[in-house]
Amino acid sequence: MGLPPAPDPATLRASLRRDPVGALYMLADLEPPWFDQCRWLVEAEDGASAVGMIFLGLETPAMLVSGDLLAVRRIVEHRTAELPDRCYIKLTGPQMEVCAPRYHFSEIEELDIMVLRKPGRHQGREDVEFRLMSPVDPIDTVLDVYRDYPGNFFEPSQLSLGLYAGAWLQGRLAAVAGTHAFSPGEGVAVLGNIATATRFRGQGLCTALTAFVCDELRIRGCGLVGLHVASGNAPAIACYRRCGFVKDRSVFSMLARKKPGD
Repeated sequence: MGLPPAPDPATLRASLRRDPVGALYMLADLEPPWFDQCRWLVEAEDGASAVGMIFLGLETPAMLVSGDLLAVRRIVEHRTAELPDRCYIKLTGPQMEVCAPRYHFSEIEELDIMVLRKPGRHQGREDVEFRLMSPVDPIDTVLDVYRDYPGNFFEPSQLSLGLYAGAWLQGRLAAVAGTHAFSPGEGVAVLGNIATATRFRGQGLCTALTAFVCDELRIRGCGLVGLHVASGNAPAIACYRRCGFVKDRSVFSMLARKKPGD
């Protein structure tokens, strides 16, 4: 079954820019090749508007919403047939209440949305080489780092679709940092897949490499850089704060299953 005609990206952009921090991932998906993998649901009536995005490029679809709560409710109530039966979703507390009549939630995890507000300059180290990853870097060394980071969301294809950098210490790849979403055209990026190999932890590589990646993103026109991190991950949050990130809000990530009869 083909997707219904998508709204014009300019129209979506105008609505999403009302809350760019909450719509980071959605703004990034306005660019190809992601845009054509999304189903967009727009509701605008009586001064309230919202956008729902269903990303279909994953085995289990992912859904995000942005906008006025009243309009989000209209999407959930009036566009039920267009919503996925099963999806991963990120919602604020009030958005969860709006969606609860239609969905069962499980695997709920609270996340902090952090935004780069006070960027510092990357401080290099003589004993560490920081540089962007390239196609000639052996993928096996990258995968070795992520094996020390259970539950990671890294796939090799992301190296060519996003921006990734590494830190080499003692001639070995010690840490990797990259992006979950990277859209220079929209001026936004979402950091992710930041990991340090076990043997190199405790040396400040995470902070230094994250600052390096943020510098590279700003050079490429990404003036809005954010990330989602588990609210209980104190070491990671401390690292991001040192790099100039501040918490903007909380959101909940979960698996949603449509209730019978909907």
